[in-house]
Amino acid sequence: MAGRTGAFFTAPFLRDNSQSARSKKLKLSGLAVPAAADVTISALRPIGAYAINIVFSDGYDRAIYPWAYLQDLAQSALSARKNSPLTPNDFLKGN
Repeated sequence: MAGRTGAFFTAPFLRDNSQSARSKKLKLSGLAVPAAADVTISALRPIGAYAINIVFSDGYDRAIYPWAYLQDLAQSALSARKNSPLTPNDFLKGN
């Protein structure tokens, strides 16, 4: 999934960054388990004009992702990328 900022989100990344009450509780208690690498997006459901609900292949369907939150994730990802050293793979992208 790509946003206007050019950031791409993988399904596992979005699953790990769910802001549902249950996900937040698990993270705060140190019990959060990373999403499986092969998790995919099964469905996208609009929530008014302000958010989307993402349904994942592992059955998780409780997270609502407001557009503002997705934009914040994109900005954070871009900032992290700008501050990280280049790797050989950075030069191979698009080739």
